[in-house]
Amino acid sequence: MTRSCVYKLRRYLGAFFLALAAAPVFGEDAPQSPPPATAETAEVDTAYVVVNGKGLFQVRGVSAYPAKARAAGIASRIEALAKDTAFDPAKLIVATKDDRTSIVADERVIMTVLEEDAVLEGVQKQILAEVYRNKISDVIGAYRHDRQPKVIMVNALYAVAGSAILVGLVFAVIFLFRRILIVLERRVKQRVESLEAKSVHIVQAQQVWSLLRGGVKLIKVLLILVLVYIYISTVLGLFPWTRWFASNLLNQVVNPLRDIGAGFIDYLPKLFFLIILILLTRYALKLTRMFFSAIANNRLTFSGFDAEWSWPTYRIVRFIVIAFAVVVAYPYIPGSSSAAFQGVSLFLGVLFSLGSTSVIANVVAGYTMTYRRAFKVGDWIKIEDVMGEVVEIRMLVTHLRTFKNEEVVVPNSKILNTEIVNYSSMARNKGLI
Repeated sequence: MTRSCVYKLRRYLGAFFLALAAAPVFGEDAPQSPPPATAETAEVDTAYVVVNGKGLFQVRGVSAYPAKARAAGIASRIEALAKDTAFDPAKLIVATKDDRTSIVADERVIMTVLEEDAVLEGVQKQILAEVYRNKISDVIGAYRHDRQPKVIMVNALYAVAGSAILVGLVFAVIFLFRRILIVLERRVKQRVESLEAKSVHIVQAQQVWSLLRGGVKLIKVLLILVLVYIYISTVLGLFPWTRWFASNLLNQVVNPLRDIGAGFIDYLPKLFFLIILILLTRYALKLTRMFFSAIANNRLTFSGFDAEWSWPTYRIVRFIVIAFAVVVAYPYIPGSSSAAFQGVSLFLGVLFSLGSTSVIANVVAGYTMTYRRAFKVGDWIKIEDVMGEVVEIRMLVTHLRTFKNEEVVVPNSKILNTEIVNYSSMARNKGLI
């Protein structure tokens, strides 16, 4: 996949998720949430003035006065006017003095409309100030109305009714899908079993039924989640203190999915590299196994290299190939450059090095004995007070069978540091005294 294709696919997915985040739910009016930042405003320091749980308008920040702090100050002054019941919103005026356009209430400056704000909105500064004044006047009236005890009580009753409706709908969905599963099991399962008999058990009826049952359950869960989302968005939107969260609830759900999708698109080149590396490593290991298998079966011989060394040497080469592939793949693993990933890797490395001292010693001893030709499978040997036939040589231990048909497991590290008496090595050619 070329870089241009990746860029186009990422742009299309981003546009899809943005459209999904901005769409209204089930024909309801879309909540008044701030629109996503465009390419022109993405690099500009802007923030929304949020009053009564709604975003009124966005303002632009300057180097000495960031947009977030400016928006918070404007919102606090508007809320102070709304809490002052003696103030009449009709007294808001737009005043121009010394080339400064401000919105004033009883000689108190609520906000100053900057030239940058007008450039951001693409209108003249005087027209923008009139629009802002009307919005502030409307939100003051809504602020006072939404906090009246009667309105809060009515909205609380709506919330209780909505909770009851949600519980009823959830139980109805559960009951409905339970009936659907019963009907499917009665009508579809028998057909699937007959299909299994006709296909000579190529199609497994239980697997098909489990897949169908899982799909029905997934649809049920998604439907319940949609009902819960509508309930939360509606109930939280009834109260001014939670309205802003309700209006951004869909964005809170969609934004992580959009980030995951964009991250996956960005990761595709590295993913293709890892897939190719895994395939190359797999075929390299297959060729290596074929090579050492030919040596073990005496189809391929080398002077000075015994056939019994083939599989231990193969395991060493396999470890080297896999370790090299892991080292090459490490920078392409997701999160490998993060401090958390590196910390966990370091912790596991220290833990492994402290807890595997004896294991590594036995492995080294096992390979050392193999290449020393101390003994092989079928030899009769004596290690300290144990005498028996070598049944199996493993990476960590060696298995002996004594005259009494007892199996003795001896660690390889102990064999490496102990005298070994081999009764079979000389007896093959010269006999045993």
